[in-house]
Amino acid sequence: MAMKTGYRILTAVIISSIIPAIVYYINVVPYGHDPRDVQIILISLVQFFDFFLGFVCYWLIRNLFSKRWAVLNTKMVSSKIFRFPIEKISTSGLLPTENSSIHALVDNTVTGFVDLKYKKSTSLLSELIFPRHENNKTLVFYCHGFNDSTAKIRYKTYALAELGYTVFVWDARGMGNSSKAGKKSDFLSRNLDTAVIVDYFSKIPHFQEYQFAIIGESMGGICAAYAMKSFPKIIDKCVLISTPSIFNETFPKKVIPFSKKAFQRFSYRVRGINPYPVGEANEVISPYFLFQTLQKEYSEQDWKEYTSSRFLFIHSKTDGLIPIQKYEQNASVLQLSTQNLIRFETGNHNQNKNELGIISAIDCFIQKK
Repeated sequence: MAMKTGYRILTAVIISSIIPAIVYYINVVPYGHDPRDVQIILISLVQFFDFFLGFVCYWLIRNLFSKRWAVLNTKMVSSKIFRFPIEKISTSGLLPTENSSIHALVDNTVTGFVDLKYKKSTSLLSELIFPRHENNKTLVFYCHGFNDSTAKIRYKTYALAELGYTVFVWDARGMGNSSKAGKKSDFLSRNLDTAVIVDYFSKIPHFQEYQFAIIGESMGGICAAYAMKSFPKIIDKCVLISTPSIFNETFPKKVIPFSKKAFQRFSYRVRGINPYPVGEANEVISPYFLFQTLQKEYSEQDWKEYTSSRFLFIHSKTDGLIPIQKYEQNASVLQLSTQNLIRFETGNHNQNKNELGIISAIDCFIQKK
């Protein structure tokens, strides 16, 4: 997703000012022209607006593709939606702020929102969505992507709820309404958060007879893979969408200057993310290695039976951030058949225009026994 409008404007102003400033300096200093010369000032201003408008046009065109869906609100669906904070209790994870409030929600003894006054520096905001008509007892955990939030993916989570699934989704650290609760670059903590959330809900009496499903998009797929490795018998279904494989191989170390990959790697560096972690730091955020660890607990025959009933991979052949080869790499360690693999011809990394197909595929996969 794109950066906030204020940051966009500031970035455009800074970058668009560099070349006009250089041109102005060259005309004034080496050639000794009058710094108040109207022609020099006008040339510099024209160059500034040329670059600035170029940025504006790029973002306007980009938004036509990346922001296809409006942000939904709770009045647009028939499902019952509750928003509440979950509070970090240690470096190893988090738990809901008030257990009694959560139990009241799942027991349907309250009909309004939980008080949303919370410490933004330590809490993550979440949504628990109960379907109006439950078609099967399934609780879906939805892990959003790197620059997403619960609000931005409501057209997916609310759609699943309208289909009859109970859905739990939360703003990860550094994102959305949890922007002050940590760094979005802290993937390990985000993995641990996901594991603790799954563990917590598995112990709530209301959900004892439910099957659990977890969906991860892009970097959220890392969290889903970590949760599967942590709770292979608790989570019944796992759907990974546009998910990386071995994290430190996402960006080649040698990329063409000014290419898309080079820009993506630079943006990661700016956000404080190391694209090339090594050792354990890389293994705990690499789905490929997480699946390898999980595989050790099963015989070869049991492994194939386990993965075929639990995993669905969805990817786009035109994904420029996570190439289709990474999707195939994950599929190979899980030994998945074509029935567990969906490849869209287009859609890029954000799966634009594939959303309805994805929701349909998830629905069919979760209901498959």
